[in-house]
Amino acid sequence: MGLGSAIPTALSCRLFAGGVERSFRLWLTGDPHVGNDIRSGRGRHPRQSLGDAIRQSESSAGFQWDIALCVGDFSGHQGIPPDSEGRELVGQFGAMQRHRREQFYCLAGNHDASPENRWFRQWIDPVGEHTERSGVDPRRRPYAVTGTWERYWFRVGNLLVVMMSDRNDYAPPVGRIRNGQGVGGRPPGAVTVETFRWWKQLVEDHRDEVILSAHHHMLKETTA
Repeated sequence: MGLGSAIPTALSCRLFAGGVERSFRLWLTGDPHVGNDIRSGRGRHPRQSLGDAIRQSESSAGFQWDIALCVGDFSGHQGIPPDSEGRELVGQFGAMQRHRREQFYCLAGNHDASPENRWFRQWIDPVGEHTERSGVDPRRRPYAVTGTWERYWFRVGNLLVVMMSDRNDYAPPVGRIRNGQGVGGRPPGAVTVETFRWWKQLVEDHRDEVILSAHHHMLKETTA
């Protein structure tokens, strides 16, 4: 099962953990483009695309989700996302009242690219490398992650979730960074050969398991 860029939606399924069946609710979301909505907002209170979605999900109009997957493009910047946008993201994650930051599992999209993907690693920080900035404490993950910021997996009962970030921090035509500067939002993203081989090996090693593969764009030459 593959997941590319998605509008906010929910997946409810039955999982088996320790031989016991239970309900599991997954929130799938992506492309908040936080800085874009701040810049284009009107009035005294510009729209908080991530914060507003979180507040709605926790309201009476929302649902009781267990974890959330966000498939990238936290920024919508055409260049390199600034640290001010990273701080804004951390603040909007703070809108959560019924959940904690570690219940969000994230990957990078093409607009999140910076040299060596430092911006994404510092502010979104899926494996908790920069807790002091991101607020992500890996010890508080409900389901521990195995891997790196670029590619990691975690297990929820009989479900194996595989997360693969875009690598647009290379020079064109593969990426969009040239001489340390961003050169627009395109190309639309790609995973590395190493990540693809890693994913392929995971699938081959877990043929009899339910696997959810998450990435920002659909992998090329696949049926996803």
